[in-house]
Amino acid sequence: MAVSAFALSLYLPWWILAPCCMLVALLMPLKPILAFASGFLSMFLYWGGMAALISTANHHLLAAKMGKLMFQSENPLFPIMVAAFIAGLLGALSALAGSIFTYRKPRS
Repeated sequence: MAVSAFALSLYLPWWILAPCCMLVALLMPLKPILAFASGFLSMFLYWGGMAALISTANHHLLAAKMGKLMFQSENPLFPIMVAAFIAGLLGALSALAGSIFTYRKPRS
């Protein structure tokens, strides 16, 4: 999920993460809970990694100011983790929706 999201987000807007996760979950038959977990983990790591990489390029100046504004702490990790968590939820819910379309509950 993260590789396709990275490739598409180079040229398309940020919200391309949602259709990308949904499409991958449609093509890979997973249980809904596994799709939710894989969508969350992949987008959390992708978005958090990209945010940390961009933040280190400017020596965490913007992230520290945002942390002071939002959390009353100059720790640049807080805004990065919040952004990664939101992206993780976006990926998880999109992957869950994609897996629910194709998941067939086994009959007992």
